[in-house]
Amino acid sequence: MRSLIVICACIAVSAAQFGHSGPYSFGYQTSDGQSRQESGHGGAVTGSYSYVDANGDLRQVRYVADANGFRPEGDISVDKRTAAAAAHLAAIAPKAPLPVAPVAPIAP
Repeated sequence: MRSLIVICACIAVSAAQFGHSGPYSFGYQTSDGQSRQESGHGGAVTGSYSYVDANGDLRQVRYVADANGFRPEGDISVDKRTAAAAAHLAAIAPKAPLPVAPVAPIAP
């Protein structure tokens, strides 16, 4: 997932950095739920992509890449099931014991 975001960011930023200023547009959709749409003109790129994650949930991301950088929005965080499982594990995990103050030895 993160590699897909990085690849999209690199393509979009490269197009902006290397002076690709002609208008373009493309898109595709696969049978397994992946899709991508992108268009650009004058160094600004807008687009979106989607895919089905490991939990079977459709994830959709929209993005803009221009002189202000790559700015994704949409399903870019951890999926809800993974976040819920992590919160549950954190709640039931044993807590670290409180430190005990050292006791000075008694002199004979």
